[in-house]
Amino acid sequence: MAPEQILGKKVDARADVYSLGVILYEMLTGSPPYHRGDHMSVMYQHVQGRARPPAELNPALQPELSDVVVKAMAVDKGKRFQTMDEMKLALEPFL
Repeated sequence: MAPEQILGKKVDARADVYSLGVILYEMLTGSPPYHRGDHMSVMYQHVQGRARPPAELNPALQPELSDVVVKAMAVDKGKRFQTMDEMKLALEPFL
C-alpha cells in the first residue's frame, strides 16, 4: 500500500508504481522492504520510507536496478516514476 493511501490522501497511478516497486524489491532481495512488527507498524514504516536499498541485501544486484526500485518506492509520489511507461523504460536495460 502506497504511503499516500495509508495517510488517506488522493491516490493516482503513482500508487501502482509504488506497489510494483515493492514487488520488485521482494523479488530481488527475497524479503519485503518492511516487515518488523504488527500490521500498523509495517504501514508506519511504509510512510517513513526507510527501507534498505535492494543492493545492500543482494550484492549481486546491479546498483542501477536497485536505484530504479528505490525511485519507484519513494515516499513522495512526486519523486517516483510518474507513469508505468516511464518505469518500463527505466527497467528495459535489465530485461
